[in-house]
Amino acid sequence: GMAMPVTIKDVAREAGVSISTVSKILNNVPGISEATTKRVEEIMAKLDYAPNSRAASLARKSARCIAFIAKLDEYEPYTNPHLFDIMCGVQEALYSKGYGFMLLDSLRADVERMMLSHTFDGVIVHGGALTKQIHQLLLNRKFPHIVIGHPNDTRINWVDTDNALGGRIAFEYLMQCG
Repeated sequence: GMAMPVTIKDVAREAGVSISTVSKILNNVPGISEATTKRVEEIMAKLDYAPNSRAASLARKSARCIAFIAKLDEYEPYTNPHLFDIMCGVQEALYSKGYGFMLLDSLRADVERMMLSHTFDGVIVHGGALTKQIHQLLLNRKFPHIVIGHPNDTRINWVDTDNALGGRIAFEYLMQCG
């Protein structure tokens, strides 16, 4: 008959450790010895074990994923050259914490439906993509978010660069250099 998919229980049994130990290794939780980690990883490879991320996210009510909402029209690379740098930095920071990165086009994505279905745990909204609809969602649903750029409404969470401060720091540095 059909082979049953390998579960976390099978990995734990074969490695002679508890399910919680395997789970900690999968989630990069510190405190497991290197020898145990190596053994469990070898057994996962041998059994061809692939963690079911959908099942895991349902179990912990978290998708371990953050959506990045940007306006992605054909002119965006020209009108907004820093967008790609910001996206790459955000993605790198999320991956380093074990989070996935989902890029959404504010012009096309059904952000509300995705929020309600917990497709992601939070959103980062690039300033140019802050539509009235997305703005209302962030306020009404109290959804974890950060907006890049200074919004008109400061009831939402935002970050922005301080160009005046940056200029002053650069000027002071150049003065010190003579």
